[in-house]
Amino acid sequence: MRHWRIEQLLEELPPNSPYNRFLPATENYYQTKKKQKNKDSIILDYAFFDLKFAWRFAQSFVEMDRSLPMSAQEEHYINRAWDYGMDKEWDPVIGHAFALENPHHKRKRDTVKAMLLIPEKTLAEIADYVDLEEEDIEAYEFLFFDIRDRMKERDFIAKLVFPDGIQSEFRENFIVQEDLGQLMMRVAHSHGQQLLEAVGGFKSAGYDFNADESGHKMEAAIMSNGLLLSQLGLYNQHNVPGIEHAKDIMMASKQVGAPQKVDDDVVGLGAMGIAFAIANDIAKLQEEDLRFRNFARSKIAEREMKARGKIIPMDGNGK
Repeated sequence: MRHWRIEQLLEELPPNSPYNRFLPATENYYQTKKKQKNKDSIILDYAFFDLKFAWRFAQSFVEMDRSLPMSAQEEHYINRAWDYGMDKEWDPVIGHAFALENPHHKRKRDTVKAMLLIPEKTLAEIADYVDLEEEDIEAYEFLFFDIRDRMKERDFIAKLVFPDGIQSEFRENFIVQEDLGQLMMRVAHSHGQQLLEAVGGFKSAGYDFNADESGHKMEAAIMSNGLLLSQLGLYNQHNVPGIEHAKDIMMASKQVGAPQKVDDDVVGLGAMGIAFAIANDIAKLQEEDLRFRNFARSKIAEREMKARGKIIPMDGNGK
């Protein structure tokens, strides 16, 4: 529901309507006629961010035992919610939508909310995923989680998904302290259905992934997080894990990209190492040449001694 429509419906609420009890604790301060204008401003500001505005609007008239204003009757689900509250007739769609608010259905409710934050997911796809009818999801979204008309309002979505900003992630063990429903909304909005299913425990295997591709994505995520933290002024803080992890990747990347060095290069003796290798090769060549020369000399000496009748025995026994 858009801002202008919420503002129109608020004008239909009588003074001191039951809706006022949902205001912040400061409501009593604005009870006097002198402060009435300020009170209206507070009601308007609260209603703009009230995801259950349509349901609470209808129930306010139910509690007052009053008929809906004509302008409100134009809203299909507000009209049906009022009929449901007045027990005029059983409405299975409104009943199913209202049942999702029951604490026993928290996991299903968290799933529906998170998937509603994925713009490309249709109501029919969400209904099929949680085993409900499309109309059930449509009614729930309008009455209890009114966001689909306001997905482009960045402040509205940010307040819903990141109520404390990214500061909540700095808390120690925040991943286990964070409400699962809030975490599911966060990952659905930022990463889509695949990670939502992993966080929600719907798929034990998580991702079907390629190891190399996943490694690159993991490094990119760590580096992006490290850059964000440094831009927030945390670079000079002591022991910030996100920055330390990013620095480790940077150092590893530099080491992988550098040319491989031999031992002499590591100690700064690269030139000496190359010279030694060349000299060693030359020495080996000279050694082979020297062996050949000695072998040749021995054969010449043997022939000369045979010619003189002096045969040199092959072993110590004269054989």
